[in-house]
Amino acid sequence: MDKAITTLLRITKTEWDGKSLMGKPFLPYVKNLPLDAVRSTSSYEGYSVWGIALHVLYHKWAMLAVMGGAPRPELYPFEQADWPALPAKQDDKAWKELLALLEKVHAAYLETLSAMPAAKLDETIAAWQCSVAEALETMSHHDLYHVVQIRNMGLKNLPRD
Repeated sequence: MDKAITTLLRITKTEWDGKSLMGKPFLPYVKNLPLDAVRSTSSYEGYSVWGIALHVLYHKWAMLAVMGGAPRPELYPFEQADWPALPAKQDDKAWKELLALLEKVHAAYLETLSAMPAAKLDETIAAWQCSVAEALETMSHHDLYHVVQIRNMGLKNLPRD
């Protein structure tokens, strides 16, 4: 496997559910939050953890096609937008379903990245004015960025780690 792809895989796995040197990685952190904190929009920017989880899900799902994978609509049954609309029903069952989708999309993302030919890294994504490599580099840190965002949104009683 290409060294750049191997590095992207390592970073992506680490910041998702591995041993991040920056604190608790994305999936274990959001799984550890109480439902009232997940739904709360009483944050500095008006975002909720639920909304951030949908945003993370959307971007990983959208990247499947960028990497040359199948679109996989069954993995993303929400509005196709950078910040999708929040569902009307935000109960424990719906949160667990969203967490399960996050895990499935992440697995598909890793599988697609692992199978991607290295030559694809040099292709240009005209709509984003960047290369596939640049988009994947950004995605490898996307989960970390959003853990930091959640921790700094001003929500009350978040776990310290």
